[in-house]
Amino acid sequence: SSGINAEWPLRPGYSLHPGAILTNLFQYVQIVYWLMCMFSFLFKSVQQGAATSVFCAIHPSVKNYSGGFFKDCKIMGATLPRKANEKAARLWELSEELVREK
Repeated sequence: SSGINAEWPLRPGYSLHPGAILTNLFQYVQIVYWLMCMFSFLFKSVQQGAATSVFCAIHPSVKNYSGGFFKDCKIMGATLPRKANEKAARLWELSEELVREK
């Protein structure tokens, strides 16, 4: 998200973790699906998993935390250490190279 903020400062960007979400993605892998259902209390519903994405998209308070990392509708970290910023910049450059049209 810090790369997005550097490239387009007027458009906020956020990183987020939706959590472990119980979906029917593994419904045809019986053992995995069975284990997921057995331990469903550890997982979020689809609605709960989407909550942080929706929060970042529409809540007015997040504008002040562009570039921040969110989890469970809360800011977890607003700034990155310098070394992480350098790695983020390199990743951004690499991403641009990979998607550049030939």
